Amino acid sequence: MSLTKVLFTQEGVIEHLISHCPLIEDLNIGHCYVYNHGHLVKSLFLHGLQKLKKVDLRIIQQVHIDSPNLENLSYEHLVMDAAFKLNFNHCTNLICLRLKSIVIAEKWLLKLLSNKFPFLESLELCDCSLPDERINIISAQLKVLKLYQYSNLKEVNINVPNLKSLLYEGYEKPVISFMRSSNQLQASVITGVDYWRLYSLRDFIRNIPKKILASLSLFVIRPILGDPRKIPAMQVFSNTPPVAS
Repeated sequence: MSLTKVLFTQEGVIEHLISHCPLIEDLNIGHCYVYNHGHLVKSLFLHGLQKLKKVDLRIIQQVHIDSPNLENLSYEHLVMDAAFKLNFNHCTNLICLRLKSIVIAEKWLLKLLSNKFPFLESLELCDCSLPDERINIISAQLKVLKLYQYSNLKEVNINVPNLKSLLYEGYEKPVISFMRSSNQLQASVITGVDYWRLYSLRDFIRNIPKKILASLSLFVIRPILGDPRKIPAMQVFSNTPPVAS
């Protein structure tokens, strides 16, 4: 079921509709409005959907999911610094989790990656905000980690012994430290670098062990002649040869 840009008469109608479809396996909801109040749907409570496997939710402020067989969850908030509530504690079979445009506290993240979700293998954090400039990833079972577009990120500490794939994409070049990692880990980096600061790339790459750096893509930014503060043109070169782990 996909409900995108749907206008409902009042809050609760969307839950009533879903409750009459107990065999739903894939649910996609985003940018839905309430007519009488003229605002986005603020809350959603999903329960009793025993066959639900995949959920993609966008622009809903409060979400509670009680679906024990859920395997794939994607949640995107509208305003990064706005308050939100996301409760999926009963989704103990979760395998893949994608979070976008939310504030992530370190304590919450560590709790998320604890034994509460023993099957969680893939974590994607996109355009998220951090209270500080550091993020710690500690997990015994995580295998895939993707980090996108962190504006204030300075330090990433990874303690994931079974991690096999790491993707980092962003213009910041944080210090990436591997406390524990698999000997099968491959890391891919997509980043931008100022034309006159290419030297900074050397220090950034030095933080990532050569044996795990599988690919590197660069956006080399050149200033526009006469006004270097305007949005620069870009050149791209990518795909360094894979390095055996």
